[in-house]
Amino acid sequence: MYANGYHIGSGCYPYEVSTTGSAFWFGSSYISATCKDSTCIDGQSVEDTRMGAEPKIKHVTLRNTEETKDFIKTRGSVSMIFAVFADFFNYRNGVYVRTSDVFSGWHAAKVLGWGTENGVDYWLCANSWGTAWGDDGFFKIKRGVDEANCERFGFSALVWECDESTEIVNEETGRCELVESL
Repeated sequence: MYANGYHIGSGCYPYEVSTTGSAFWFGSSYISATCKDSTCIDGQSVEDTRMGAEPKIKHVTLRNTEETKDFIKTRGSVSMIFAVFADFFNYRNGVYVRTSDVFSGWHAAKVLGWGTENGVDYWLCANSWGTAWGDDGFFKIKRGVDEANCERFGFSALVWECDESTEIVNEETGRCELVESL
């Protein structure tokens, strides 16, 4: 299965965008999502795929910059919640530093990495608004100063907790797999 050019494989997508149901504002139009089924693509029930159904999955919150950088380096991306101000909608490139006091709401993005540009530390993030927004769908936000409240609530991720005596984490899937005896 493919979505927006990305292979997403099999999985559970119990919601579809439609013209009915609960709507939310997205750019210049309203989008709504309704539950379409209680069965996943692979026949598994929706209940079995919800967070927490698999006891080896754990939610973690990372509270400081170094801990977050280490997690991204060793385990992958994290999620970030931040305040959106009116100027964020016009972001195109560079490191975002809020210039507007007009609060528009809360948003979440995927943090992929970090860096320094022209002496300004930043988090590198993927937005969900498509490639026409920002820097081809990505943005950099000032790091270490809680810009737009991006560090206030910490960073979130889901991790697999493997039984180290019998399992290892598969680097490709991130899931626990039994260690084969030699």
